[in-house]
Amino acid sequence: MYQCIKQLILLFFLLNSSFSYAQFVGQTLLEAKERGESNSFRLVATLDADRDNDQDVVGEILPEAEFLPIQVNFNALQEDNARNWNNLQQTPTANVSVALTNLQEKSSGATLTLKTDWDGDGQNGYNEDQLGFYPRAVTRSYYFTSGTEELTISGLAVDQTYKFSFYASSLFEGNRTATYRIGNQQVELNAALNTTDVVIIDKVQPNENGEVTVEIAKKAGAEFGFLGALVIELDQQQPRRYQLLVNNGQTPFTTGLTIDEAANWAFGKAVDLDQDSFPDLVTYDTEDQQLLWYKNQNGASFAKQIIDDNSTYISENQILILDINQDEVLDVLVKEDDDLFWYQQLDDGTFADRALWMEREASDLTNTSAVSGDIDGDNLPDVVWQSDEQLFLLTSRSAYSSERAIQAVDITKPIALAVADMNGDSRADLVITEGYNWTGSYRIGYLANSDNGLTNTPQFLNIAGLDYLNLRPSRLLSDDVDGDGDQDFYVSLTSEACSEIVPEQTGWIENKGDWQTAQYHALSNVTAQLVDIDQDGDQDLIDSSGNSPGISWIENAGNAWDSLAYQSVDQTTINQIVAVAPEQENRLMVGLTVQSAQNITQIAIRHGNVLSPNTLVKLNSGKASFTQADVDGDGVSELVVVDQNGSGSTEVRWQNSSNGSVGELVIHRGAPSANRIFVSDGLLFAPINEAGNQYGWWRWTDNNFVRSGTIDGTVTQLADLNTDGALDVLTDKAWYRNISNTEFERNTSAQGNYAADLDGDGDIEIINTPAEGNRTGYLNQGNGNFTSQPLNVGIASVLALADLDNDGDADIIQSSGGGLVWRENTDDSGTFGEEIAIDDFAADRVIATDTDGDGDVDLIAYNQQTIMRYKNTLQSPENTAPEVQTAIEDQNTDADTTYQFQIPANAFKDNDIGDLLTYSARLDNENTLPTWLTFTSSSRMFAGIPAVSDTGTLAIQIQVTDSEGATASQGFNLVVVAQDTTTNPGDGEPPNPVTSVGDELDSELVLYPNPLERGQLITIKNMPLQKLIDIQMYSPQGKSLGVKFQQDSLQIESSQLTPGVYLLELKTAQQIYRRRVIVK
Repeated sequence: MYQCIKQLILLFFLLNSSFSYAQFVGQTLLEAKERGESNSFRLVATLDADRDNDQDVVGEILPEAEFLPIQVNFNALQEDNARNWNNLQQTPTANVSVALTNLQEKSSGATLTLKTDWDGDGQNGYNEDQLGFYPRAVTRSYYFTSGTEELTISGLAVDQTYKFSFYASSLFEGNRTATYRIGNQQVELNAALNTTDVVIIDKVQPNENGEVTVEIAKKAGAEFGFLGALVIELDQQQPRRYQLLVNNGQTPFTTGLTIDEAANWAFGKAVDLDQDSFPDLVTYDTEDQQLLWYKNQNGASFAKQIIDDNSTYISENQILILDINQDEVLDVLVKEDDDLFWYQQLDDGTFADRALWMEREASDLTNTSAVSGDIDGDNLPDVVWQSDEQLFLLTSRSAYSSERAIQAVDITKPIALAVADMNGDSRADLVITEGYNWTGSYRIGYLANSDNGLTNTPQFLNIAGLDYLNLRPSRLLSDDVDGDGDQDFYVSLTSEACSEIVPEQTGWIENKGDWQTAQYHALSNVTAQLVDIDQDGDQDLIDSSGNSPGISWIENAGNAWDSLAYQSVDQTTINQIVAVAPEQENRLMVGLTVQSAQNITQIAIRHGNVLSPNTLVKLNSGKASFTQADVDGDGVSELVVVDQNGSGSTEVRWQNSSNGSVGELVIHRGAPSANRIFVSDGLLFAPINEAGNQYGWWRWTDNNFVRSGTIDGTVTQLADLNTDGALDVLTDKAWYRNISNTEFERNTSAQGNYAADLDGDGDIEIINTPAEGNRTGYLNQGNGNFTSQPLNVGIASVLALADLDNDGDADIIQSSGGGLVWRENTDDSGTFGEEIAIDDFAADRVIATDTDGDGDVDLIAYNQQTIMRYKNTLQSPENTAPEVQTAIEDQNTDADTTYQFQIPANAFKDNDIGDLLTYSARLDNENTLPTWLTFTSSSRMFAGIPAVSDTGTLAIQIQVTDSEGATASQGFNLVVVAQDTTTNPGDGEPPNPVTSVGDELDSELVLYPNPLERGQLITIKNMPLQKLIDIQMYSPQGKSLGVKFQQDSLQIESSQLTPGVYLLELKTAQQIYRRRVIVK
């Protein structure tokens, strides 16, 4: 788009006088990468599918337009709010309407309207946690009626059918049955003492207006009818596609093979079920109600196999994989309600029908998970599972046939979390938490192991740093997180109630020494998965939750999470440009901070090279904003972000550069406004409502911001408007005089969105340039007095004011129909000349600043797609050409595999301050690159998939061009070789490539030695007893070479081969063998 340098030199002459005009050289800094044909994914599982020692990802492709379930909570009080639910939070009266969001808390387009007045609301429903069911905030709240009520759901698709699920609960006994009716369908539910019963009306077709009417009536003979929850889903699930995202060391990951393209997985559990060293997948298909095994075929494909073709719903935490019958073959164990079932894996790799292994009486915690670990010390996993208020242990020593009850004391409804040695005695203890605590604070403790087995009295951990209110530990992972030699824990905390107030979390618990004291450290406001994505020896976080699409992971880039690096698995880092801020040192631009739709990213600039983005913050809201300012007064700027937190409030966050602590300040309920925030001189100005038309201001006091007042209007700029040395506040309605940073006095003599010196007298004028209406300049008369005058600058959008021509007054930069223009301030009184073209770039915003330290003002212009830098050459020194700094190494790649290569940032350098380099690539013979190979200038990245027909050597030339048009170049070779394969004649391209010569099984054909010195004989080993029909040796360019072959000894001469990579093809009547030959 804008990938070549443009020099636009404007020369003007007026009469006999000569003037210095600003001259600009434009260059692309960054182009956002749109998704294009790529997909967004939901995280399913992580596994090293190809055994290359890093973690790949299995993702479910999210359709562009997807109807996600709508969940409605019929509550009246805020304390009964639940996350991801539409909490009505009001008394049930007629004509109440609520715009409904979906599971991702995004607009569903549907609206619920109450058509009648109900009798009232209540909180006397079931008030216990039920893992895998609705949160208790939903089950305990309800609306009730003694007659018939009506509500409508509008905004549904007329060409779809829907499923409506109704729930209600009351702790009172008796007949509390309600009838729910849609059209000619109706169902009934008695709310009395109900815990998990739900009734469903399916195949619901909206009317021609997209509306569905629901009637809720008290059944004859009942005392009241109740409605606590309503869930709306599509009547039939849309089949999904599941793909492998291959970790190639760069992000985004490469989209690999399709595992299944017509399924609906509830989860994906990675496990090597057939023990062939390639991890498989076990999952449950919710549409076909099947328990499935996807067998990993040596990393080349996944074969689908049915374990149970008629199974009730199974969640991931109900499944354990172990050799329960001790025949050295792994089986599948499923905890269903209070019973244990198993599927025996037979010798042929199939599974026997489901059979009961162990049963207990019904309990209140039927959906709690079972855990495994070696408790009896025989190096085989044991199983701990739960029934009612007891834990039960099945040991491998007893062949899992007899259970041992563990009656833990001083804890209500214990839940097993993990098996770990907690006291350093080399025995595995049982780590537990409680299924219920009336205080809402859930403790973590352990049952110590001894010669007599597990004790009954738990030892509870004293964990500081976390208010456990309404957060229950749901998963633990043992790890030495801080590298101090003792055991710590990663922990997932699940919101059980009041989850709108307290979000779920993932964090780690630091062991301060033998677990006598411990400290909790929060990492993420989601229950993320923990896995070592980059195989650097520590755990990383990966999840696909939040408002941003796709799968992201957070790299533990330092010691004990003191440094984070945010990455995306399936999305480009910057797919849309929202806001930009230059980073400067000693008046030079050394980088950019860029806000995209999902992230805030830092991009460094070194020796003219724009380096790869480094994500600093993952955003929750599309209306977030940021600024850079020295918050704590230590001379170092911090990144200050306004975003929505997990509880639905807008907060300001920053990390103090002095001590690394994170500061947080909640400024209002609801979503951010997207309006700017300002931090300067120990003051913070931020919007305090979603509209952004009212600001609060805070003073930095005792290492925190303290609310000090309110400013009416939208703050547009901070500037010293009355030349008293203090920053005043400019808004779209007035300006506020700063009185010693303790008070702001409102003044209505001027209003606007820009502040600049229009008349060259050293004080600041105010400029008001609304999108519609008159543009006005307010000339500063001193002492805070302003006089207004119209500005004749046309109707084009005003983007910035700055002194572009160094004549002492501010000129104006605008975006017109022809692109980016500027107007000269001609008379020191705010009169502007005609438009002078800068470029045809359609800018949305402009930042005026000196990027190269030469004393004149340059421009950074951007829109949603591109960031441009326009270098003002008014005072530029003489240009020097860029230079080659480091030679680019030659590259090799296999045919039919994904190739990616990024030109190193130190390949070239430019010694001119502020110069930026633009990259281009061609073949050495001046031809363009082959169609399979692309080169992206902004990222210096080559990518493509060569075919077997593309084997050979490409001589590639890289050229860089600086801001003044000077160039430098160097080249490298890219060699494409065919993979080693064995195929049957007529099968087309070979499947199942053997990618590492020498790694084949003993029975496979190999060449020895290989690599070899020129002149050595090549011996064919393990050649099948088949008649050899033909033998060919091909050059890297695909040319057939003569081969001297000794039939009796199965040897090939190599004296005619020069150093390089060749392809040997052996053809028999039954098979074709292709092997690489490497001559050193």
